[in-house]
Formats: sequence, C-alpha cells, structure tokens
Amino acid sequence: MPTPASISSLEPILKTIYDDQAKVIAFYSHPLLGRVPKNEKFFGDNFVQTVRFVGGQGVSADFTKALNNRNPNQYRKFTITRFSMYGVGSITGEAIEAAQGSMYTMAEGLESEIKGLFTTIGITAAAAMYRSGSGTIGKGAALLSATVLQLASPSDAIHFGVGGTIGSSPTDGSGPQNVGTIQIVAIDMEAGTITANVGWAVGIAGFAATDFLFIDGNYNAEMPGLLKWIPPTPPAPGDNLYGVDRSVAPVELAGMRINGQGAPREQTWQKAMALAARFGARIDEGYMHPEDLAKMTISLGSQVRRVPTPATVASVGYEAVEVVGATGTVKVYGDPDCPEGFAWGIKKSTWELRTLKAMPRFLDLDGNRILRESAADAYEFRIGYRGALRCDSPKDNICITW
Repeated sequence: MPTPASISSLEPILKTIYDDQAKVIAFYSHPLLGRVPKNEKFFGDNFVQTVRFVGGQGVSADFTKALNNRNPNQYRKFTITRFSMYGVGSITGEAIEAAQGSMYTMAEGLESEIKGLFTTIGITAAAAMYRSGSGTIGKGAALLSATVLQLASPSDAIHFGVGGTIGSSPTDGSGPQNVGTIQIVAIDMEAGTITANVGWAVGIAGFAATDFLFIDGNYNAEMPGLLKWIPPTPPAPGDNLYGVDRSVAPVELAGMRINGQGAPREQTWQKAMALAARFGARIDEGYMHPEDLAKMTISLGSQVRRVPTPATVASVGYEAVEVVGATGTVKVYGDPDCPEGFAWGIKKSTWELRTLKAMPRFLDLDGNRILRESAADAYEFRIGYRGALRCDSPKDNICITW
C-alpha cells in the first residue's frame, strides 16, 4: 500500500537526493566553478588575506649599507567579505495534492522545480567567477525593435533566462543603475537577442542600446571574479579591491596581462606563458570561451592533445586541451562562462572559493526545506550560497585578450 505523503515526509527524500546532487547539478558544464579549490569554512565577519609583494631590501655587498638601508617586507591585507546569492522557488498546493499517492511521487513532482533552480544558481555563480563583481552578464549592441535587443557578444545570451527580470546601467559598475526593469519573454541563443515584455526604453528610464545588463538586484552586489582579481589593464591609482590599492605593484597584486593584438591565439598563449616565466610564475591551467578555444585548436591541428580531468566534486568532469610553453604543460578548458575575447592562465593552487557552508545548498536554518507560503496556495523552497573568490598570489596568474 502506498505511503501517504505529506510535506514533512519529503524532508528525508530531499536530503538524500539534493545533499549529494546539488553540487553536481550546479557545477555541470562550468569548468572553472567546478575545478577551483573549495573551502566551506568562511566563518566570522571577514577573512583577512595577506599578500607579500616585496621582499626585504636590506641587501648590499657592504654590510654597513645593508644594515642602514634595510627595509622590511611589504605586505597588503585584503579584507575579504562574503557575498550572498539567493534562489527562491515554489510549487502550488494543487500540484502537491495531485501527487499524494506516495511521498516518492510527490518528490518527483518537486524534482524538476528544485533541480531547475539549482541549475540557475549554478549559472549565476559560474558567470560571477569571471566577472568584476558589477553584476553585469551582458552588454547591448543595438535595438532591432522596441522590444528586441541585440547583445554585443551573442554568447552572453546563455546567462539570461526567459522570465528573468533585468536592469541596466550605462556603466559597468562605476555609476548608478537606471530606474526600472524589464522581463524577458524570449531569447534567441544563436542570434544573441533578448526580447522584453515591453519596450526597453519604456520599462527602463534612460535606457540606451549599449547599456550593461544585469539580473535585478545584482548590480554591484556579486563577488569579484577573475576580471577584477586579474584585470586586462593595470589598476590605476585609487583602485580598491577589498581595501587594497593595487596600483603600487600591479603585477604582484593584480597579476600579469597581455594583448595578442590580433595574433593567432596559440601564439598569444605561447607569449603569455613566456611572460609568466619571465616573472617566475608557473601557469598550470587556462580558461577561455569555447569559440576562442576552437579557433586555437583548429590552428594547432594534429598537435592538439585532449585530456579528461575531474572537478572538485565526484561525478563531474571536463575535457581540456594541453598546450606546451615556457612554463610547462598547461591544461586549457573551454568554458562558456568565460567572456568571449578573454582568457586566463592561472596557477590553480593560488585560488580558493571560500563559502559559509556548502555551495549551493538549501537555506534551512529552521530545519524546513519546504515552507508554506502565507499569501498563496503554494509551498516555497530557498537555496543559495554565501562566499567569495580569493587569490593569495595574483602574480602567478595572467589575463589574455586577443
């Protein structure tokens, strides 16, 4: 006889299914997010990370001068704070009642809703890993009609979803956001167009076709990623990353950078690794957009060697292309979350995604994963994460642009 189902009877099922599978769902198809080292003990108000960027300067062939000219090591302290991301979903009471044959039938009814939300929050986190913390996930290029916007980079369309609420700003985090939002009603992933429920300029005051776009609530509220830690241009005076002005030592505190200026991608990678060797860095992994990786592998032809590699989570793996250069063999991954036209060569051990408990997870401090909504015939579930990406040796990493 089927076991009668109830909301409370779902708890052990959800625990069994999602405590093991949440990371697999969220990290699938996101190589950087999946492979970066994890630490789930981000307790306290913040994490103070000290980076030594200059050794002691008391050196001379003359002892007295070495003694008199001595200066201590130079350090900078990054006071790293957490960033929160929330995902909220619900299922109607009618849908739950219709599945009351058994608790497993009811769980199956919830599965697609919950799995979909874990997938979406994984996409959001994966995009943030590469961005500057501004919340930007795309930039407009031209209005094809009052409601249809062409993205400057069509590949950025993967970060948007039908039903999503989007805001805009004329700047990528350095100025205020525009007033108002639109809701997406259609997306053409191949063409890179997104269609709003109303005219873009109607829903968003002062909207311009070249505005930067972000999910409502995310503007300047996401964790800084590679674009901030290892930027394509040297930090200018007044730079501020977690309280540090990195312009005093751009390589040591903000990594290396190289612009290929139109040269073939494989040549630019070789020059990037040569630059890394010049500064004593050892790059062991690389990340670039699949389109850029394809152009590189086509040029390399039979020289390409593909190798499967695991994530930090069992059951998730990615395929890399090996490139040999001045720093040794580098595994390069095609990651759809990497902005097209950019690539990063990293020393993996210098990075850590530090979170407060698991990422992502159910937000259930009261022990309830399914909550009855007070103003609707529906039941709500909440997931999310709290954390930040950190790098304890920026000089061992490089940003590459083509």
